[in-house]
Amino acid sequence: MSVPKSIAFIKLFVFINGAAICALEITSSRVLAPYFGTSLPVWGSVMGVTMIALAIGYSWGGRIADKRPNLSALGYLTLIAGILATFSPLLAKVVLATTFNSLIDTNLIIIIGSLIGMTLLFALPIMIMGMVSPYAVRIASSNIIDIGQTAGSLYSIATIGSIFGIFLPSFIMVPLLGSRITIVIFATLEILISILAIRQAKFLLLLTVPLLAALDNQYIYPDSIVELETPYQYVRVLKSNGVYKMKFNEGTGTQSIFDTSRSLSTNQYWDYAEIFPYFQPQKTTQNMLILGVAGATIATNIRDHVDDIKVNITGIEIDPQVMNLAKKYFDANQKALNYQIADGRVGVNQLDKKFDMIYVDAYTQQLYIPPHLATYEFFKEAKQKLQSDGFLIANVNSISKTGPLLEAIATTMDAVFNTVWIIPIPDSYNYLVLASDNRNLMNNYRAGIKGM
Repeated sequence: MSVPKSIAFIKLFVFINGAAICALEITSSRVLAPYFGTSLPVWGSVMGVTMIALAIGYSWGGRIADKRPNLSALGYLTLIAGILATFSPLLAKVVLATTFNSLIDTNLIIIIGSLIGMTLLFALPIMIMGMVSPYAVRIASSNIIDIGQTAGSLYSIATIGSIFGIFLPSFIMVPLLGSRITIVIFATLEILISILAIRQAKFLLLLTVPLLAALDNQYIYPDSIVELETPYQYVRVLKSNGVYKMKFNEGTGTQSIFDTSRSLSTNQYWDYAEIFPYFQPQKTTQNMLILGVAGATIATNIRDHVDDIKVNITGIEIDPQVMNLAKKYFDANQKALNYQIADGRVGVNQLDKKFDMIYVDAYTQQLYIPPHLATYEFFKEAKQKLQSDGFLIANVNSISKTGPLLEAIATTMDAVFNTVWIIPIPDSYNYLVLASDNRNLMNNYRAGIKGM
């Protein structure tokens, strides 16, 4: 097996390696998501550990290259990196589950857990891959005169590879294939280019390693009936005693619930949606807009338990795969419901009708309303879609009624509407912030509570 040690091959090497590094960085966040979520601290761990690993790799790569300036030696190193990367999704089930269970009672579980997980699973292969660029510069430079041009050319090509390693997983591969298969594909490319650099045919047998890793398709959580990755989150559906639940990412909260027995109560904040139509009991037909449908629990509760008022519901959900699960497992195929796939704010501005009520239940990272759905400008745009006596409700998570996020959202809504009420949901961190220009709305709310 012979591959010439040409500058063209070295350029191909750094291109594939650059793509593999960024593909690992992007997909590692999805590997961590089912255990620690996708919040800013998790991304901080991903990027921080990646930068540390690359810094070490650059330094060691230059030193090793000075001692053994040949492509074969580099190939052996990156071969190890490719094999390690291949098994990282498989090891994640043990490493991340153990880390999570060990830190379950720690306040800093997300920060510490994601740092440990990222370090144990991805730091070593990324560090080795970081050796490639300085190593390649040393090999490709024929003399000291052209070393600057050679370094610039190779680092440019590696960066172009990195761009492919970002765009392909983000826009195509992870949504279609999932993070595990995406990692296996890029690891396979790293293994293949390493074998070509080593120039020994017997190592081609190692290409069977990624194939074995790709065969593993077991769910992370044994109680799931469905687990899938979407462009937005890791989603799973559970079923127990006729009750379906939908959870995102680390699953610390339940995003939707559906009881096949049509029980009157979920014992959570969704139940309060059943009184929304009675804020305006004089209207026997009402139009409702929901931002953040998920499993359509609110829409289903209103359909099943509000008999004397017809409520036509329009739902906006950003994730089409979540909407498909809602229809399949959460009985979201309802005649009175009209769903569209869009970002909440974009979807609101695209609508050309007015509503009697708008319910904002869109969340990112399970805890926070997306910032662009909590601004003065957004609430003004939403108000334009309301009837003059209509109202807007936002579901907000807060540790107390004086929590800074809750107060900030209520204050912002108060700048747009004449009246704002904060309604605490018992035994939970949920607060409903209700805003309207109709000052008599709360009297209807109290009457609705008594009737529940």
